[in-house]
Amino acid sequence: MRYLLSVVILMISFGLFGQDYYITRQGDSVTCEIKRVFPDGIKVKTDKKEDHSLEATQIKAFTKDGIYFVSKHITNREKKPFIFLPYNAGDTRYNYDKKFKLGEWDWIKTELIVTSGRGIRFYELIESGTPKKNYLPRVEYTFYIESDSLGMRMIPYLSAIGGNADKIDVINALYDYLRDNESIEKKLSLNESWKTFNYKGVKKLIEEYIGKKLVD
Repeated sequence: MRYLLSVVILMISFGLFGQDYYITRQGDSVTCEIKRVFPDGIKVKTDKKEDHSLEATQIKAFTKDGIYFVSKHITNREKKPFIFLPYNAGDTRYNYDKKFKLGEWDWIKTELIVTSGRGIRFYELIESGTPKKNYLPRVEYTFYIESDSLGMRMIPYLSAIGGNADKIDVINALYDYLRDNESIEKKLSLNESWKTFNYKGVKKLIEEYIGKKLVD
């Protein structure tokens, strides 16, 4: 908590002057021009170096156009375990910059939807794009849940009717955050239908817990 407070103080002090900057893992602040913002990295230009990329694993935080972002650790993900999220955003939407020419994709548009309540924050990351081949546009969803005491976890996406392994992954991701609601705790069971843990089911559990509709 002390670390986060120090980062925020630095962010505010620079933000008052309308400057873009980032904070290194060592705590140094670097004034720069932040050209593009992605969930897992940024593209920046400094006085000492032309356009270059920095991953969320490399820096603690940054500010762009008065919006403060913090590199958050996803505790149950090994590949790309950090993500840039707006600090203390509350209920909001944010559009990251588009990525172009990535593997099978011509471009990817990424939108973040944040809903908070009862001590948790629920993040829905929506990636949509056009494949290079003549396929229909594709949309992919990733859910995250966070609290100050438990940190952040990714909620696995149960995309089809399957075995208990898929269910248990979703249950393990959600249980510690939602178990103080007795009704929801009973639903976090392998005896429940797979629909409880798919895209719509997870969103319904979150809405029941926080007592309001998720941000559209």
